[in-house]
Amino acid sequence: MTTPTGRPEDRARSNIDRLLTDSGWIIQNRNGINIEAGRGIAIREFLLAPGYGFADYLLYVDGYAAGVVEAKKAGVPLTEVELQTDRYSVGLPANLPAPRRPLPFCYQSTGVETRFTNLLEPDARSRPVFGFHRPETLASWLEADLKSPGSGVRNRLRILPPLAREGLWDHQYRVITNLEQSLARNHPRALIHMTMGSGKTFTACNFIYRLISHAGARRVLFLVDRRTLGRQALNEFQQFTIPGDGRKFTEIYNVQLLSSNTIDPVCRVAITTIQRLYSILKGESDYDAGNEETSAASLDSLRAAPEPIEYNPAVPIETFDFIVTDECHRSIYNLWRQVLEYFDSFVIGLTATPSKNTLGFFNQNVMPAYTHEDAIADGVNVGFDFYRINTRITSAGSRVESGYWIDKRDRLTRARRAELLDAELSYTPQELNRDVVAPDQIRTVVREFRDKLFTDIFPGRTEVPKTLVFASVIRRATSPRPHWVTACAGDVCDFITKGTTPAAHELLPSGEIPFLKVNNLGFGGPLDFTKSRTYVRRHVHDHDLSRSKVLPGDVLMNIVGPPLGKVAVVPDSNAEYNINQAIARFRAKPGLEPHYLALLLRNPDVLRWALSRAKTTAGQVNLTLELCRDLPLPIAPESEQQEIVAFVEAAAIEAVNASGAIDTALARAARLRQSILKYAFEGKLVPQDPNDEPASVLLERIRATRTAPRTRARAIR
Repeated sequence: MTTPTGRPEDRARSNIDRLLTDSGWIIQNRNGINIEAGRGIAIREFLLAPGYGFADYLLYVDGYAAGVVEAKKAGVPLTEVELQTDRYSVGLPANLPAPRRPLPFCYQSTGVETRFTNLLEPDARSRPVFGFHRPETLASWLEADLKSPGSGVRNRLRILPPLAREGLWDHQYRVITNLEQSLARNHPRALIHMTMGSGKTFTACNFIYRLISHAGARRVLFLVDRRTLGRQALNEFQQFTIPGDGRKFTEIYNVQLLSSNTIDPVCRVAITTIQRLYSILKGESDYDAGNEETSAASLDSLRAAPEPIEYNPAVPIETFDFIVTDECHRSIYNLWRQVLEYFDSFVIGLTATPSKNTLGFFNQNVMPAYTHEDAIADGVNVGFDFYRINTRITSAGSRVESGYWIDKRDRLTRARRAELLDAELSYTPQELNRDVVAPDQIRTVVREFRDKLFTDIFPGRTEVPKTLVFASVIRRATSPRPHWVTACAGDVCDFITKGTTPAAHELLPSGEIPFLKVNNLGFGGPLDFTKSRTYVRRHVHDHDLSRSKVLPGDVLMNIVGPPLGKVAVVPDSNAEYNINQAIARFRAKPGLEPHYLALLLRNPDVLRWALSRAKTTAGQVNLTLELCRDLPLPIAPESEQQEIVAFVEAAAIEAVNASGAIDTALARAARLRQSILKYAFEGKLVPQDPNDEPASVLLERIRATRTAPRTRARAIR
């Protein structure tokens, strides 16, 4: 696309003209108006009624005035000009035909950013859109409202019929009810957190049916991570019975699992992968179905930053009213979020393990979570038992006598060499599988599992139930595989630098640019700017501290300790940040995922390498920039980086869930102890003998003993 030149205002008008033309509008000047030239006419600089000035564009649909466009130069906050378009919408001269006054369709645009306000909707407010709606779409909305005011999708979301409980588990009923309330409040995004096996897709079939049948949704996009999941979703829709009707979903509505790059115009539910949808928006005629059998997050071709999407006339922004993303990975909410944001749609997410990126994308609007612990308590899922196998060396460690040859392997380079022990080598249980590997110990554990399978672990069974084996991941995380490479940090980062601390009076409690310090970093979590918020002025940021500017996606690490290892990826909640002199900034080159880089910088072996070469003065450890650039990092192929990050995030979520389950169990145990004591004091804990002395008699006897005069004992000399 060629970038227009000239004044900012002229560039904005040129881009707006292109966006309008792409979406089917005919651009005309006010001195050459012909409203019969097409269904949609956009007239530049239209003179409104006295006192209302000029509308940058007046939109005619089927010969009637229907909307306005307010044009601003790039960079102007469009939310500030929403009131201006409201004013234009009421300023149409009285002698011009308009089916609705004020004009219902109001756009604000810079040609780079566009917002839309539909006054036919309840509590109308502007929302971001990728471009302009087609004239025939606005015509259909207007015609429907003229026939039945308040019949639009967003209006009908507020008057949905009550949800029947029949056929739904309690948590499914609760989730759908809360989702419909969220949609009625016009929240653009909502996340459903339901554990595996609790019926996420069945729940989706239920609310999608209600959105189509009762809210009037024309088409719903069901987005999956792999084509296998798409086939499973299609099967779920085919088996879903309409509540109170008896017919199957697919007997009433067309459901399409996309196998080509053409969306059936009569389908009501379109199922596809993120990679095929991107291909469709790019205007490609076809897409290799083989790429859909693998997760989008693990495809080499999808790991690189995707090319920006431009408006595709064949797929208008209003193609889908709702988008449902089923277990789509974090890449969709980062690199690929432009695919979701192309459409003027509500977005509903389904997940069993929400990551921080997912929660951020959905604006923390999470429906009541249904966790694994909840599912077990309800009998929806089955609980689990731990079976721990200890060997002698895992409990007590061991030793290797001198005179034996052993293999030594470098952790980062994987170089191996033989070494003759001239002294006994002893190792502790903590060093096993970290500094010392004993392959026979692993074989012993596997043999023990085999031998005890149907006697101790699953007595009485003849088949093995679902079993998870928790294996050590330390060596896998710290030792590169054969197809990995070891590279210095300076070779895989565009540049590495550290921050600067300004004069004390320049550090402010509030301001324009967040100023980050070491206590804003953590040992595993995201960047936390809630601690001792500090800001600097824009002028100081751009001039005095220009060398230490930080952008979203940069990776930060503390270089002054102890302790070292505080690392965080800069979020996109602000456009720019700044850092102090105790923090180093790493900006990854294309091909290196920032969250993967953050994991490497926290790697114990990498930190030990740095500490062994760091300067230590009076107990304080300092890493130089030269050391930071020389850090040896094991670089996995791009296809594995996303998988590693996703694995670590899922493990972290499981750890949090496990911690919560332990806290819940402890709380229940405390309540149980109180109940036991209560029953004991009430005499209900064990069967009572009617011949026993009543407690009241016992208490009276004790009281009498205490009040009786005591005789002083005579001392024995």
